[in-house]
Amino acid sequence: MEDIKPNKKLLIIKTFHTIIWIIFVFMICYIIYTGINNKINIFTYIFIIAVAIEGIILLIFKWKCPMTILARRYTDDPNINFAIIFNKNNSKK
Repeated sequence: MEDIKPNKKLLIIKTFHTIIWIIFVFMICYIIYTGINNKINIFTYIFIIAVAIEGIILLIFKWKCPMTILARRYTDDPNINFAIIFNKNNSKK
């Protein structure tokens, strides 16, 4: 990633972070759905473990996502939620 410009690096990080974020939203919704409908299966348990691991990682990094910390190298944006790609202010000037 050495020859890639900071804006491109930030876009790659934000895209990857957004994909991971969408997957976690899906997993959390799935856990709630299977719990409410009493349809708990192996995926429910796998997703619970994944979300728990995410929680541990966030604890280790003092409630900051490691991807957000990585993305901060390529921007001056102080917005705490900037790592999701939907935010328009995403480039270092």
